[in-house]
Amino acid sequence: MFALKLSTGSFRTMAVAQGEELCRSYRETSGSNTVVLRFDHLYGEPKKERQEENPCFQMMLEALKTGKISANSRNVFSLLYMSDAVEFTYQIIKAENLLHATYNIASGESITQMELARQIQKYAGTGMELVDNTVGEGYRRVLSTERYKCEFPHKVFVPSEEGVKRTVKYMKKHSRRFLENDKKHCTFAHPVSGKPVLLWSVFYAE
Repeated sequence: MFALKLSTGSFRTMAVAQGEELCRSYRETSGSNTVVLRFDHLYGEPKKERQEENPCFQMMLEALKTGKISANSRNVFSLLYMSDAVEFTYQIIKAENLLHATYNIASGESITQMELARQIQKYAGTGMELVDNTVGEGYRRVLSTERYKCEFPHKVFVPSEEGVKRTVKYMKKHSRRFLENDKKHCTFAHPVSGKPVLLWSVFYAE
């Protein structure tokens, strides 16, 4: 079973698409039960110091570094807490027969970047300034869960605000570690645009 993450960068999008096609081709030619899982904006208490594709992590890291949280109210996405992703994936793993070769592992619940910023500000405590960077057309990246729901139970056990609360409190508690580690890196994804400032890694599953 191959697990792939969708990305917003053009090169990564092309690489992911090619990887998915390779998996589908292997499934057809070998007859194996190979599936592609698309994980949509996974987040949670960050056990490692850098999570470029985790918008909650990026915005909270910005808050710890600068005391400010930047957000574009036109940017819309969904968040999926790690434990929910594990449960959804387990349903697929234990299934005897799968109807499709590709499934989206997502909450299906949208949130604007500004809403996320307000939640982070709420649980980060006093002294965090919210900066409205609403410009341009923005984007919407919310994967559909309809296919998954037709085959498996789909219940989100950790709502976005609860997950954000856990993440923020964890990062505040270990703020020194995150700030010290950030100084060692010269690349990061911009918290508002989501685009890489310098270089991304082209790894799809951890």
